[in-house]
Amino acid sequence: MATDIPSKTTAEIAAMTTAEIAALTTEDWAAFDTAQIVALTTAQMPAVASSGLRALSDSVLAAIETQDLVQLSVAQMAGLTSAQVGALSSVQFGALTSTQVGGLSVTQVRGIEAADLAAVPTAVLAAMSTAQIAALNTSAVAGMGTGQLSTLGTLQLNSLTTAQLASLPTASLNSLTTAQFASLKTSQLAALSTDQIVNLETADLAAFTTAQIRGLTTAHLSAMGTAELNVLSTAQFAALTTAQVAALTTDQLTRLETADLAALSTSQIRGLSTAQLTALGSED
Repeated sequence: MATDIPSKTTAEIAAMTTAEIAALTTEDWAAFDTAQIVALTTAQMPAVASSGLRALSDSVLAAIETQDLVQLSVAQMAGLTSAQVGALSSVQFGALTSTQVGGLSVTQVRGIEAADLAAVPTAVLAAMSTAQIAALNTSAVAGMGTGQLSTLGTLQLNSLTTAQLASLPTASLNSLTTAQFASLKTSQLAALSTDQIVNLETADLAAFTTAQIRGLTTAHLSAMGTAELNVLSTAQFAALTTAQVAALTTDQLTRLETADLAALSTSQIRGLSTAQLTALGSED
């Protein structure tokens, strides 16, 4: 049976009862145009079937007014495909409630675009589960605002994949607090590029735990400048592996503070090359 939706005026759409809205078929919903979807009232929205939402074209879905969109339940939102979630405008996405965003499936979350995620208020972002955070595409994570990143909880931070962290520009990484840095897993820090590591704020480097320091790669250590190395505490230096100490250049070693050199263990010293020991001896 052919749908009669194309023949209905916006006034007729707005006058439909919730029972009539609930009875609409997917064929009916697929025939809606942007003017008709805008004509729906907030009272009608809870009656829209999830299958009906899924039948809407991207352009019609993007035309739903925010006051109507927030009337949708988690069950209704579940009917959207990941492509449809991505088709929502940043204004629409920014209007979604914590319950709606928190109810999105991992598959749907993968469809969130960078501009949409950037529009999410921090309070709503806090409602996202660790599984949802881990499912975000790297471009979306890279586009997160500094205010958003600085409010992520420890569990959310720990759920970020190494690829997601590696996608963050320096300014974004530096928006994390020292407490947040101290909560990152060693595997996460090890996955950061040398450029990301050497451009971290010195206060963040100083906040690294000894376990995190030991997790840094030799490339990370050898790329650090004097300012970065000298902000490390004696406890952090003492925690370095022999391979990490051996990876330091002669120039880096000769610029270390005497307290840091004194903190090196016998095994760490034994791991130095002849060239490194000679450079240190010439500084005496």
